[in-house]
Amino acid sequence: MKVHSLPAKSVAHAFTLVELLVVVAIIAVLAALAIPAISSASLKAKQSATASTLKGMGTALNLYAGENDGRLPGPSVVAIYGYARNPPRSTDTAHLGQYLAPYLGQKADDRLTVCKGLQNPALSRKIQNDLAQPLAQFVKLDAVSTTQLEDFRLWGDWALTMADAAAVTNPPKRMQSLSSKARGAAIICTADQQSWGSAQANVNLLPASGSFGGKRLWLFLDGSVSGPVTNTLMWFR
Repeated sequence: MKVHSLPAKSVAHAFTLVELLVVVAIIAVLAALAIPAISSASLKAKQSATASTLKGMGTALNLYAGENDGRLPGPSVVAIYGYARNPPRSTDTAHLGQYLAPYLGQKADDRLTVCKGLQNPALSRKIQNDLAQPLAQFVKLDAVSTTQLEDFRLWGDWALTMADAAAVTNPPKRMQSLSSKARGAAIICTADQQSWGSAQANVNLLPASGSFGGKRLWLFLDGSVSGPVTNTLMWFR
């Protein structure tokens, strides 16, 4: 008589506590190695996007000058916000965005709206898009004396509103008449707590000192953009 043997029961193998701890430790090590790389890649992406924005502002500035007797836009305040109106009203804040908005894709509909060409991608989405927070996203650079730059009133007399700007007697300089040093001057940089002024409302929401590892990006008068350099108020090539 043929006897059939029953199949042996399969025994499930469970992870021991030691094995689980080893797996967790390996995952933790891999995560620790990956996070800095991801953070670095994210920082470089933001830096590249911000540099592209600055180059766009430089192009818009040259287009403005080409249609306005070769003069730089202004007069205006130091802060450059991420919003503008096209065309601006006389009561609007006279920041560079109000002059450059038509050259940065801002539709002529008389509404105060976010202008993508004036946004700093390195800042939070809330700062970029919240009109209720009047935070500078970039800063217009001014020489403070003739020892820093002989034609230091590049942007004309300081003005708070567009009405004030229209009334000044000292208009911005013509680009073709600037000195060789002025042609190598940085004219716009990324905003932070030091560049915009610590007394300004909500300035604590900005980076303490530069958007990229404590440094700033700079747009030069010739339209070029420099990577992070020193945190001085103005810089020359």
